[in-house]
Amino acid sequence: NCEAVVAPASSLPVAEVDYAFARFVLHSMDEDEQAKLFEWVKLHVQNIFYVETRSTKDPRCGRGESLGHNAYVDSHYRRFMSVEDMHRTANSAGLRVISCGEFASGSGSDGAIVLRAALTRA
Repeated sequence: NCEAVVAPASSLPVAEVDYAFARFVLHSMDEDEQAKLFEWVKLHVQNIFYVETRSTKDPRCGRGESLGHNAYVDSHYRRFMSVEDMHRTANSAGLRVISCGEFASGSGSDGAIVLRAALTRA
């Protein structure tokens, strides 16, 4: 059974799920909203939470007005993550990183470099 849910992290359903996937979601939320999402993952995702987000190695990282740690507004808000950031934020949320790496996106033509990670409960 597969269902897509689009909602702020604080409004995600109170339901157990086997897997969850967030593609190009983390780069659009600030660290507080990400903490709410990771808390939801810890409480409700039974197996693996898959993430794909912009990496600090992405050519857009550093462009525009700085709004904090690896967060910028150019044409719109983007927050970039390093492998170290993913490990730090996952661990502080009570999650464990199963795998994490940086790759060329493979979609679009802007040369995006993405961070792909798989997380589970610690």
